[in-house]
Amino acid sequence: MRLREERKLEKFSQPELASDSGIGRASLSNYEYGLAALPFGAGIKLCRRLDLNQRWLATGKGEHRPYVPLPDLDLDANVETLYSGTFLDGFRDLIATPMRKWDKEHPPEVLISALLRGSPFKQYARMSMIELERRIREYSAKLREEDRARMKLAVLSHIEAAATELKRRLEATVVTAVS
Repeated sequence: MRLREERKLEKFSQPELASDSGIGRASLSNYEYGLAALPFGAGIKLCRRLDLNQRWLATGKGEHRPYVPLPDLDLDANVETLYSGTFLDGFRDLIATPMRKWDKEHPPEVLISALLRGSPFKQYARMSMIELERRIREYSAKLREEDRARMKLAVLSHIEAAATELKRRLEATVVTAVS
């Protein structure tokens, strides 16, 4: 289901995506409708072509994009042809652990700022406009929250300074009244 939605979002026809990915059109249809398990190699090819994050296609969790090249995960690029299981099993067996490490090193705000700076990383430039807009909105909301937190700390420090000054003045008044 996720695969079909992303194919349509990126405006690919089934025959076009199947041809671009080296997968038969009937096989792609079966994968999209859950009539056949998606093989690992086909899943990697589809992720690469649609610029989909492997975790998201396998589990539905995390960011939709970008596709993370297997060498970036310290995996041999040939693993997609060597592993004969399903895409979900391959994700669990091979990709999940290195993907967590990659995610820590590439949080969304780093990817967005790299894209906005004209990053040389081609996979970020391939984000759909919908995905890019969503990420930018999330990033700006995060920055607003951080600014609010800084403002709260600034206000709190002013309140504490005012309380300290008030205490000092009260103590000075009490000392003057007793003298």
